[in-house]
Amino acid sequence: MPIGFGDGMNHVPPLGRVLIGGHEATIMGRRSLQHTVIDLSALPEAGVGSVVTFVGEDGGGFIGIDELADAVRIPVMELLPRVVRMLPQISRT
Repeated sequence: MPIGFGDGMNHVPPLGRVLIGGHEATIMGRRSLQHTVIDLSALPEAGVGSVVTFVGEDGGGFIGIDELADAVRIPVMELLPRVVRMLPQISRT
């Protein structure tokens, strides 16, 4: 997924999980400053272009910000600015 160490993802396992189409996938590790590897072996329909939810609800599954903060071993208040920095910026002019 296009989120890496530069965005706050830890580089030492365990790294937590994500949801893809409502199904859980394990985060395998950080590939670079901008990318993280996810185990898709149980999700053959997933691939490039699939929506990856690392915080929020997807298909009945849910991952809270507390769970992500625990997985990357940083306080929620430190994680929030990192997550916000990753979000797309939309101009409302």
